[in-house]
Amino acid sequence: MSATHLSHSPGSQSLTSACKRCILPSLHQLQGRQLRRVHQTCVRNDQNNKRQSDAPPSRRRLLQGTAAGVIGCCACGRPCGASNGKQAGGTWPGRWGWYDRYFAFAMTEMQDYEREVAPLKGRLFAAALAPGAEVLELGMGTGPNLRYEAECSEVHVTGVDVNSAMAPYAREAAQTAGLPLQRLTLVTGDVGALPFKDDSFDVVVCTLVLCSVPDVLGPLAEAARVLRPGGRFLYIEHVLAPPSDRVLQVQQRLLDPLQQLAADRCHLTRDTGAVIQGCGHFSRVDAMAPFVVPGAGLIGPHAAGIAYV
Repeated sequence: MSATHLSHSPGSQSLTSACKRCILPSLHQLQGRQLRRVHQTCVRNDQNNKRQSDAPPSRRRLLQGTAAGVIGCCACGRPCGASNGKQAGGTWPGRWGWYDRYFAFAMTEMQDYEREVAPLKGRLFAAALAPGAEVLELGMGTGPNLRYEAECSEVHVTGVDVNSAMAPYAREAAQTAGLPLQRLTLVTGDVGALPFKDDSFDVVVCTLVLCSVPDVLGPLAEAARVLRPGGRFLYIEHVLAPPSDRVLQVQQRLLDPLQQLAADRCHLTRDTGAVIQGCGHFSRVDAMAPFVVPGAGLIGPHAAGIAYV
């Protein structure tokens, strides 16, 4: 395995909001109309959930998206919904619906971070994508990468996320980016047990996801499995600070347990770039030199690059 380095020029804007999949914006940042919108959404969804739980079993299964024919079944045997431009519903087992809804809403406030990394994303996506590519995005979230994927003609994007509340935002992002919904498939599922056949995709995209999975090696193995020969794995992840920044590294280690509790299982202390290079699933890894997203604090250190099967 070889590792080469890509250049990086950080953007000029400061990062004031938190990382996708990581520290949530504080509630005090939501004021007036935004705060009312979150509250109204949670109340409305709680009312819908109560109506579903009071329904007869057959109707309840349909409302939750578990009726036969509505969803597929992933490799781990757990349900995952999929449809073109749509997402078959229900909260993933072991997750809190109200938290998923808030987290999805909060992730729409990521404009500052996206401006900061836009030059980097533009270069990586241009290098990884080709016209007509089948793209799989792990942890698609609200779809901030769709603007780059839509720039490549005739691509089809499949997004997997364990948080089903992200789907409406992802569809909206696709429409804003000019990606037709017939070329977007959203799946609720586990990125460590993908419901796809081997050699199904040309590109797998993974940005700010591996911080929050139980085991980094699982999604990497799955990404390599579903990639076609010569396929590309594009990654951008926040990581543990280098030994040269001892103060930040100590802060990350001290606050990591709290981060996992407060930020959807996000870890601050993973050396994800090194794991990708050493996992053995890729024949070559073109890795950028480690860099820091300005103003990002605990989640500032990043690793990024493109790996090839």
